[in-house]
Amino acid sequence: MGNIRARATNAFHVARLSIRYARFAKAIAARRLFEALYTTVPRLYSIIMPYTHPAEVVIALTSRCQLRCSICGIRKVMTRPQFKGHHIEPDELLPLLDEIAQWRWKPYLKFTGGEPLLLEEKLIKLIKTCHRRNIPTRLSTNGCLLEREDLASGLVESGLDVLTISLDGPEKVHNAIRGSSRAFSQTIQGIENVALAKNAIPSKTPLVQISSVIHAGNQASLRELFSLLQCLPIQWWNLQLLNFVDRETNRVANELAKAWGYEEGPWCEFTNEALCQVDAHALAEDIAWIQGQRTAFARSILRIGSLAPESISAYYRNGTKILKKKLCAAPLISIHIVPTGDMVFCIDYPYVVYGNIRESSLKAAWLSEKAMEFRKRFIAYYVKTGNPLPQCARCNWLFN
Repeated sequence: MGNIRARATNAFHVARLSIRYARFAKAIAARRLFEALYTTVPRLYSIIMPYTHPAEVVIALTSRCQLRCSICGIRKVMTRPQFKGHHIEPDELLPLLDEIAQWRWKPYLKFTGGEPLLLEEKLIKLIKTCHRRNIPTRLSTNGCLLEREDLASGLVESGLDVLTISLDGPEKVHNAIRGSSRAFSQTIQGIENVALAKNAIPSKTPLVQISSVIHAGNQASLRELFSLLQCLPIQWWNLQLLNFVDRETNRVANELAKAWGYEEGPWCEFTNEALCQVDAHALAEDIAWIQGQRTAFARSILRIGSLAPESISAYYRNGTKILKKKLCAAPLISIHIVPTGDMVFCIDYPYVVYGNIRESSLKAAWLSEKAMEFRKRFIAYYVKTGNPLPQCARCNWLFN
């Protein structure tokens, strides 16, 4: 009975927040609609795509980050020579925002990095511009710089819809993962500062979401993290499994990329066998316990099936096993932009470039010959095998 009540409470929170943050919820609903359409009938993309536009635009504004997180594959990708030191000046995005503002319905823009808050006032100005054009926005950050009251207040005043902050565990665990002795205290203070700013204005936005990734380094502290979150002014907790690529999957993915005429992708940066050594039985018990608790915030947990010990063990210990025969819709519904300004199909694995913001409009790149050629290969592979691409087998996007 307790578990049923907890699930009902969570469903109520989700519905309430969907109404309260309706602009962003509508953008998410549109994304899910197109995702469901393309994953059900993949070949429809060639018919529908010329008459629509992306449902999501993800922009990595900078390759820089002040932390050295042990779980972060994208940090390693961004230190590669082709990305290191690059960033996008917010003013360079103005033509894209003008283009998006003309679209009949608006996708949401997700700003990430690196650490996007390193752009400080430039980022806040960019989000304000989006808000004036009625473009929903989401920011993913480690939250450390929000200990500065001016940045926290600026974000609240900017009209940002959703603020996603990474928190991995209690203080010692979080700091060890983030490679900084102050990361935890800075992030907690940042969350408090945002809440204070929301109350002072007052403003319902942004929705504050905590994102936690489960791995061997923090799985033993999940219940303690849950208790900590109960005391914080947040609206959502997203609990997800580790995004990784094992050695065999890396080899197979490289062979496929070469067969298609592309360079090897950077998915090897997401190989970390030590982080996959989770205790599946203990983790299953902890997740079940969390799901049985009633909270003041909504929560979501990545779905890999039943979340039983067998499923969790298969997820972490056998990265080549396909657990979800589902097409990743990102190449069909999203534009991802890396700090060089290049447009790619995946922000984590930027190995196929089909345009650049300094040379092309979003829609022209979206429908370019190079982009459509990749989609053709991508869909044909899925239709033939029934599987996602090898490197996508343990990606959060697939299980969201």
